[in-house]
Amino acid sequence: MKLPMTIDYGLRIAIALAREYSRPVSARELARQEQISKKYVEMILGDLRRAGLVSAVRGISGGYALSKPPEKILLVDIVEAVSGRISLFNCLDNPGSCSRINDCPARGIWLKVQKAIKNILAGQNLGSLARPKPVDYII
Repeated sequence: MKLPMTIDYGLRIAIALAREYSRPVSARELARQEQISKKYVEMILGDLRRAGLVSAVRGISGGYALSKPPEKILLVDIVEAVSGRISLFNCLDNPGSCSRINDCPARGIWLKVQKAIKNILAGQNLGSLARPKPVDYII
């Protein structure tokens, strides 16, 4: 299973804003720093702004800034802002969409997987990712 790059980019942009929490950062600077096209950065910033996670600051030293401290922003909020509600399959959140909902042998496990993903993302805040830490190496 592959998650959309929008989620990765959204987290990277949010982490960059958290690391510069004391000042606004321009879309151009974020694009350069994260090596993402400026147009894509602006699209993601728009999603984050509509979700109330980011605000725009006008003026010469303007740009974008987090709307609240990084420790108050959950990863689940960022993911859902840029990609919509977390749902592995339509039938998990919309039981009426499947005629086999009552006898589906896989439904239970997929519900557990979806719940685990949401719980992990809801249990982590942006501040925990923004703090520099040693790189984990897999050997």
